[in-house]
Amino acid sequence: MLMLVYTVTSAQQAGWASARTLGSFALVAAGLAAFAVIESRSRDPLVPFGIFRSGSLRRANIGAVTLFGSYVSFQFLATQYLQSLAGWSAIGTALAFLPAGAMVAVLSVGMGGLLSRLGPARLAAVAFDCLVLAYAVFLRAGVSPDYPAVMLPTMLLVGLAFGLGFSALSVAATDGIPDAEQGLAASLFQTSFQVGGALVLAVVTAVVDAGGASAITSPAVVLAAYRPALFLITGVAAVGALVALSGLRRPRRPAAIGAR
Repeated sequence: MLMLVYTVTSAQQAGWASARTLGSFALVAAGLAAFAVIESRSRDPLVPFGIFRSGSLRRANIGAVTLFGSYVSFQFLATQYLQSLAGWSAIGTALAFLPAGAMVAVLSVGMGGLLSRLGPARLAAVAFDCLVLAYAVFLRAGVSPDYPAVMLPTMLLVGLAFGLGFSALSVAATDGIPDAEQGLAASLFQTSFQVGGALVLAVVTAVVDAGGASAITSPAVVLAAYRPALFLITGVAAVGALVALSGLRRPRRPAAIGAR
């Protein structure tokens, strides 16, 4: 995973079609293939692949990648927007993010009751819907930040999404997993969070660099260079939303036998 993140972040400087980049991607693929072969033949594997038969665990891990990956990437891009483009101070930027943190803190008090009443699948779906909406609202940002109409709604929705999503996905990751594999399921979930944050941020950074935002002085052009990364972040959140919504589908009941 470290090699994959390094390859993505350095590809812009080295060139996506360069020998170094292609070789690094090949090493990543070879490493993953070797890990899969070794694990499948081991009598006591580090990660028994049978655990991934759990649909709830698969959705939780994809959710972790998309939730934290888009969240960290949005923080990076919003900070660049407020400080580098709009000239806000560090304390001003921190205060702009405060409503999101306050929302998470408020939600944490009542998450137990919400999980009991609605279940993790429904809460995860609501969380990702809020996340996609938050990033869509931020796409309206102009050269001069409009805090009441754009920034504040975005931060509140992001806080709502993360407050609901983290708890819901944490519960979903271990739902239905045997007691002996609970620790493994929780570890895979936390690893997905960290990998998602590193990998999506690396891709977003590469997209921003490819747009030449650091070499442009015109605020309007810099903002235009940020747009593709914003669309990418929104797209990542949308993938999480689709996966979360798939968990709401009820299993099909067997056809009833007609009365003779």
